[in-house]
Amino acid sequence: CFGDSGGPGLLRVGSQLFVAGVNSTVSGEAPTCLIASNQLRVDAFQTWVDNTMGMAVDCNSSPGICPCADACTPAGYCDPGQCGEFDCEGFGTCSANCTDALCASRCAVRSTSAAKDSYVALSDCGARRCGTQGLSCLRQNCESELTACYGDDSFPSGMASCVDIDTCLTKCTDQTCGQRCFSSGTFQAQELYSSYIQCMSERCQSVATNYAAFNECIVTECGNQLDACMPDERCELMGGDCSSGRACSLSSWGATHCRLSDSVAFGELCSPGLTSCQDGLYCRNLGDGPRCYQNCYGDADCDGDNECRPLRGASVDVGQCEVPCADGDGDGSCDEDDCAPTNPDVGPRSLEVCGNGVDDNCDGDVDEACPPCADSDGDGACDEQDCAPEDGARGPSLPEVCGNATDEDCDDVLDETCMDSNECVGADCSSDDELVFFVEEPADDGGCSVSGEPLSFSWLSAIIFLGILRRRRR
Repeated sequence: CFGDSGGPGLLRVGSQLFVAGVNSTVSGEAPTCLIASNQLRVDAFQTWVDNTMGMAVDCNSSPGICPCADACTPAGYCDPGQCGEFDCEGFGTCSANCTDALCASRCAVRSTSAAKDSYVALSDCGARRCGTQGLSCLRQNCESELTACYGDDSFPSGMASCVDIDTCLTKCTDQTCGQRCFSSGTFQAQELYSSYIQCMSERCQSVATNYAAFNECIVTECGNQLDACMPDERCELMGGDCSSGRACSLSSWGATHCRLSDSVAFGELCSPGLTSCQDGLYCRNLGDGPRCYQNCYGDADCDGDNECRPLRGASVDVGQCEVPCADGDGDGSCDEDDCAPTNPDVGPRSLEVCGNGVDDNCDGDVDEACPPCADSDGDGACDEQDCAPEDGARGPSLPEVCGNATDEDCDDVLDETCMDSNECVGADCSSDDELVFFVEEPADDGGCSVSGEPLSFSWLSAIIFLGILRRRRR
């Protein structure tokens, strides 16, 4: 624990204790010293120990005994600290992602000796001269240390505003993206954003999981920093106030800003939570996936009979105009999603009816999940749906045959698809009511003679039935 630095870190091999490391640092305050400790490995510095003891092997005359070429010193011993993968900037980036001392220690282990020296110098300067002040203080008071660690480009900046930095950061998922967004702002924008974030971190982090309390804290505790970074532009959510490539966006605390936008068009798929739609539109899921809908304050702002759907939880009373779809059969499903847009009994919201040979719920399957039914006559219809379960020539899915006074399709109507015999031309209705059609063929003298070859009934009924199917499918 504290005070043990320089003491041995021991490793038992069999019954023998060996010095494996030299105690360096510990971490953990609750409980103290019982979370993690760090030791400097002795074997990594064996050549220095041997050199000091007068029994060294010179790395200059024996290449390859050091972990990397840069580790061989002019004195002939190895300095593994020169083999780190991180320079000072890499060390700083690694440390910025840490939340505990153990992580920071690992970042240090992976850094070169020079990187650690530069980073420590910068940290010491910042602690002595700036305390909790932002990047502006470091630029003014620790410029040489910043340059030594981050190079001549230690002050990257662009033309973006504080609002644009915030908009950019909402799309980031890693440190590299975040740094790029931050560096895109002007020096002033970076300072304003840093001040705003620092205030939120210090005063509002304890309520970060409570949406309402967090937003209230931002306004009450960090109002000055918020207004300086993102002043309320009071743009119109209905659109028209923002320049090209920007859209009026509503913040959680009630302010509006013309933020950079992806300019997704009305009705197109968009990214919820981001400023992705064109000005005057908002990305919202109203039942057809996240799409861009027109903003509105009430039904009067929407075209036709479209309703304004309020946005729950918004900081002001605003919503989006619903776009009702065409529903020709009134079954509650849009025509574009309905496999039978003119049949109210068939649609995505309908239940599958077993045994009728119809895809009632438009899922591409017929009678799915239905228990096997009895089909005594083998006509494809369950006995309970079949008006003649013992007659294979009659069933719900069979075509109607004209002129035989039989209800083949079980709809309680006879010959509903047949032509009235009193209206036919060139036909002879026989005494037994059998309707016979004849085909007229041209005579040699240019006139017409009536042929005595009747058109097959089986083909006629098939043609009529196909015509019905085609009309239904339309």
